Amino acid sequence: TEGKEKVNFGAMMKKAGNKLARTDSKHIQGSVRVSGNSAEISTTEHKVQSAPKDSFKLLYDPNHQQADEAGYVKVPDVEIINEMVDMMAASRAYEANTVAISAAKNMANEALNI
Repeated sequence: TEGKEKVNFGAMMKKAGNKLARTDSKHIQGSVRVSGNSAEISTTEHKVQSAPKDSFKLLYDPNHQQADEAGYVKVPDVEIINEMVDMMAASRAYEANTVAISAAKNMANEALNI
């Protein structure tokens, strides 16, 4: 390649790198950590969430083997309709993300083939 100077790929990427603008104040704030040869990795803090211990519905069924002295049985406070809606929304979001990633890969591949 005559007339072209050699350029470090990492230096060019760092020079061309733009910070992404936050579009919503509720987005998770990340912290940048330097690792290896000045590779920037965004990290976030995580918290373990658990359901409260008293999230049960009481059903009156004195003949049930797990009924207490008053005849009530504790059953999980799960709304099956809400769970199904959440599952469908998560499935659609996953599908949309995989399509977006596939499109980005195809665009990058086509750009390399120019």
